[in-house]
Amino acid sequence: MAKNKNGQEIDLSKYEDLSGLSVNKMNFGLWLSENRAKILRIIIICLIAISAFFFIYSSYSYIVYFLNGSTSKDLVSLVKSNVVSQRNVVSDIIVSTPQIFRSGESYDLVVTIKNPNDKFFAHFNYCFNIEGKSPFCSSSFALPGEEKYVVALGQKIGTDQPAVSFKINSVSWQRIDTHKIIDWNTFASDRLNFSLENVNLALADESGLSEKVGLDSLDFTITNRTAFGYYEVPLSIAFYRDSELVGVNHYVVKDFLAGESKSVRLSWLGGLPNITRTSVKPELDLSDDSIYLKYQGFK
Repeated sequence: MAKNKNGQEIDLSKYEDLSGLSVNKMNFGLWLSENRAKILRIIIICLIAISAFFFIYSSYSYIVYFLNGSTSKDLVSLVKSNVVSQRNVVSDIIVSTPQIFRSGESYDLVVTIKNPNDKFFAHFNYCFNIEGKSPFCSSSFALPGEEKYVVALGQKIGTDQPAVSFKINSVSWQRIDTHKIIDWNTFASDRLNFSLENVNLALADESGLSEKVGLDSLDFTITNRTAFGYYEVPLSIAFYRDSELVGVNHYVVKDFLAGESKSVRLSWLGGLPNITRTSVKPELDLSDDSIYLKYQGFK
């Protein structure tokens, strides 16, 4: 028992504080204050032990994974989850009905495709399936939001009314890297800035290229107005009668320096109907850094 200032003993168990503070609470607070350092030490040791356990467990799991490799079941699950993830963020490529244009004794096949995703490049494998013939298969790409022609020129079919279908077999999607490409529209326009001059289309009856064989011809000058040189600049050439597509062609300009102009002359077996408009469009895969000419320096 405690004693007051007069030396009389006081029973603290009967002490009552008007504010509600009991002796037990004061004793607990005193004990907590006296053992605070020990309690903190115990908590820190427990946290270190938990962290060490998870670190050892994670390290062990990674070591086992890299030593043994993932199981086929894991790979299947990964592929499925990746496919589901891609389908959640991209829309399928839009494909039109294939068109067929006769060119002499062969046929040109063309289909319009569109990548409806404005944040993804599309790289895909495709086939033109021709009735009674081996399919023509190749690969192509579509820039974000791009609509373009996919063509198969000079196909020998052997029938006047061939049945042709088009199928995309696989697609690989590549998201725009916003660390490298802040604004896609600006990025694309800076690299696809080509101009045409002196465009002259002469059909077979007016070209005068040959008296025996009717030939169509197309002449134009193309200028690279970008700040980049390219190893190759594929050109997609389309011919229209008003708004109707009536023919296609293709040409590749090689070693095209920045600021350079090049004259192009094409000729092929005649057969185009009356043409009111010609379109020449560069097709550059801007997701591929290898398309750019390397700086050679001065000799």
